[in-house]
Amino acid sequence: ISDDPILKELLKLVGTGNVDKQAAQAAAWHLANDMSFEELATKATQHAGGVPPTPYFTRQQLAGAQALLAVAKQQAEESPEPAAPKPERPENIRSPRTTAAVK
Repeated sequence: ISDDPILKELLKLVGTGNVDKQAAQAAAWHLANDMSFEELATKATQHAGGVPPTPYFTRQQLAGAQALLAVAKQQAEESPEPAAPKPERPENIRSPRTTAAVK
């Protein structure tokens, strides 16, 4: 759960299914985990048997992440902030203490 309007817009973009999944992952980690693009560029998958590590993100995916963030930021700025919904409390809901039988 996040109140970040840019992250919300990013998730909407991801939900379309029309974005590169790795680019979306990099963008999400950048926003939600405060990871810099330098940190993301150094992430790698380690392999056994002396095989060199594989970068987690390609340069193209990181560039795609930055492009996704630019679109998400623009959409967040253009989107009116919805009013926070007020919690409903129907009158007929009682706490467990008030429904206990009185002896």
